[in-house]
Amino acid sequence: MYGKIRVLSTGFNMIYLSHAKEDKDIVEPIAKKLRDTFGEDNIFYDSWSIQPGNSLVESMNTGLTECKYFFLFITKTSLEKPWVNIEWKTALIKSLKDKSKIIPVLVDATPPIILSDFVYLDMRKENMDDIITDIIAICKGEKISNLIEPSKFQNLFAESSEELINNKYIKKIKISAKKLVEHDLVFMVICDIPPEEFELGPDMTCFWNSEVAKAISSLREDASGRTFKGRAIKIGNPITPSTPIRLKLVSSTKMPKILYLGRVEQNGKTSQIEIRD
Repeated sequence: MYGKIRVLSTGFNMIYLSHAKEDKDIVEPIAKKLRDTFGEDNIFYDSWSIQPGNSLVESMNTGLTECKYFFLFITKTSLEKPWVNIEWKTALIKSLKDKSKIIPVLVDATPPIILSDFVYLDMRKENMDDIITDIIAICKGEKISNLIEPSKFQNLFAESSEELINNKYIKKIKISAKKLVEHDLVFMVICDIPPEEFELGPDMTCFWNSEVAKAISSLREDASGRTFKGRAIKIGNPITPSTPIRLKLVSSTKMPKILYLGRVEQNGKTSQIEIRD
């Protein structure tokens, strides 16, 4: 598939609609309404954003680079599409670097585990007109009441710092508790260095089960072809507000980049932990 991305209007951030072609009967009415509201050049929708000329990857890269609002239409079909998976994984990486937003739109399936703690819209509970109204409001920066938050209070948070010592690039992560004591912890770290370059403390062990394997394997590479590695770490001691834990990622070639840090819950789902630089 070949195409050419349109040039954005000055001063506007693109709205990106990620979906499977089999779901166009659902996504197209939304795309057309957004086009009527914001203008065609501000909506990345393959039916008009990709034209004969350049490669699909080039068009996707441009659209994802420019987008401020990334809407992922989650269906049983879209979750199986390689290009849709590359799109949302790339958008996730981008959202950690800037103020872009990922908004899953649930149609007939639930989000991938790694996106399970993102606020989302639910088409199983709202009609088409309400969903369109919500999406337009989000893109205008307005608050809406229909965004669903999986959780409100986040007890755990992380802080990161970087050092260069003896030609070793060191990324330090300190995970702390705000108010409550946390026991039986398993953390999932996904980054761009091999798992063997993680330095674990004496009370930490590697942990693996089918749910962790599924979560880690769901995020292999982005649209630029960068491959990411994952490791789950079980913590022996509790974390309290006065006793954080510390991890180190050490590389001899580059400063490690953390793509995702999350807690693995007993039900197998992960909840993302905020990283403060």
